[in-house]
Amino acid sequence: MKAHKPPDTFSQIKREVAAEMNRQEPELFKKHAEMLVPQIMATVMKALTMCEGYDKIRLERFVEEVQDLVDLMENPSPLHHRFDPTDLIEEIKEKYGIDVVKEFPPRVEVKP
Repeated sequence: MKAHKPPDTFSQIKREVAAEMNRQEPELFKKHAEMLVPQIMATVMKALTMCEGYDKIRLERFVEEVQDLVDLMENPSPLHHRFDPTDLIEEIKEKYGIDVVKEFPPRVEVKP
């Protein structure tokens, strides 16, 4: 059995780092999504309460409607085609002229 030889050149190091990132990417994506989705939804829900006067009942209905939409994306009915959030970004841009990517650039704050 051969022992793993450490990389000698920069290109070997780069290749190994890229391979390791590819191995870890799904878990990192999941971890960050688990943190970001609740933060984004809380921000949207707060905006609905402040700007649109949503109360507990309307917020609960909003949550149900979002969950139904996510379910429809994951399990399309015979009447609907399969779509995902990137399709929704394009739909909102085409239908309403709002570029969600431009309007909501990532803002990162790391708390200790």
